[in-house]
Amino acid sequence: MVYCERHGITPREEYTCALTFYGPYGFYESPEIVFLNVAMGKGAEFLFETMLHELLHLVLSDRLEALSYIEREKLVDDTFVEIWGGEFPSYEKQFPE
Repeated sequence: MVYCERHGITPREEYTCALTFYGPYGFYESPEIVFLNVAMGKGAEFLFETMLHELLHLVLSDRLEALSYIEREKLVDDTFVEIWGGEFPSYEKQFPE
């Protein structure tokens, strides 16, 4: 919440996380649903990182809509590391610098 307050972002009160057996590791449906593919053979930490990554897409949606795909992913990854980098030091950015 501190990040949101600092950057003038108002998140929704509630988000839904749906577990699925198809699709990519994670994806989202605006405005409040995150999907996690639990059949990909990844551990709990990776799934949690993926959930937070997809959640950031929803929370930052106003700032992301005018960006290209790569720019969106870089912004989400940079934000993830800024907020949770200490808790998830093994997080891998999709497009490293």
